[in-house]
Amino acid sequence: MTDWSTVWKQTTVLFMVLAGGLALVLFTVKYKVQDLEDELSSLNREIAREHRAVHVLRAEFSHLIEANRLRRLASEHLHMEPIQPDQLSTFASLLEDAQPDDDDEPDSSAEHYATGAALRATSPVSSPVPSKESRP
Repeated sequence: MTDWSTVWKQTTVLFMVLAGGLALVLFTVKYKVQDLEDELSSLNREIAREHRAVHVLRAEFSHLIEANRLRRLASEHLHMEPIQPDQLSTFASLLEDAQPDDDDEPDSSAEHYATGAALRATSPVSSPVPSKESRP
């Protein structure tokens, strides 16, 4: 009988240690779950707040792009007028206007404009990069 009593004592101690370990694990898991639930509820509140902000922004945007409002603001601030037929041109007439005449001065040639010399000659602001002519 002494052998069985030792086995019972050892088994009882083993089960008590297991029960204590399980209680400790359940305790930590319970509080981790509570922390995760708190985090989830705060995230849900933040999502709801962001949804309300998006709703407000959409309402503001729909107000800002209202056609009548834009038309009124454009007429107040831009002072634009409808284009007149004499303002229209064709590509052919643009090319004719771009051709230099024989009596023009030599600086109005296409090469002069292509090299940027006309811009350097007429620009009041000096370029931080020296031109090819001023380099040593």
